[in-house]
Amino acid sequence: AFESDFVTDGCGGGDVNGDSSVDVLDVVAVVGHILGTQTLAEDQICQSDMTLDGDLNVLDVVFLVNVILNPGG
Repeated sequence: AFESDFVTDGCGGGDVNGDSSVDVLDVVAVVGHILGTQTLAEDQICQSDMTLDGDLNVLDVVFLVNVILNPGG
């Protein structure tokens, strides 16, 4: 986990659950929302939109995982 500093217009930061870190719990929340087993609030969807395209999908999950695995790059 790491402190999120990737933020554009308040969206795409990756801290979906609001715990001030981007980690696997955020990935689980996004995947749950995509699969329909979890409902995210509008601000959580905004944080989840890592590609900043207005759509929440597997590309956002891939980007989020890459940010977690490579926090400096």
